[in-house]
Amino acid sequence: MIDKEQINLRLKKLNDYLGILEHLQKYSVEEIEQDELKRGSLERYLQLAAEACIDIGEIIIAEKNFRSPEDSYSVFTILKEEKVLPEDFADRFAPVA
Repeated sequence: MIDKEQINLRLKKLNDYLGILEHLQKYSVEEIEQDELKRGSLERYLQLAAEACIDIGEIIIAEKNFRSPEDSYSVFTILKEEKVLPEDFADRFAPVA
């Protein structure tokens, strides 16, 4: 049985992080490059969003007894192999890990 509570908790966090990232979209690349606080915020919230996705993937892998991932990248490879994620999405998203 998938631990829906843990997945929902991470989805809520992911939604929060995406809201912050959406707010940062109002700044130009130049503004972000020149402002350490904006750049640091962008980097950190991208990292947190990626980690939330990895965590969700790891929960699914564990609950479904798929093979164990060797690293964060392989989380998305496994989910692709098991048809949990579409191949094109998994291939584009895995490098984020």
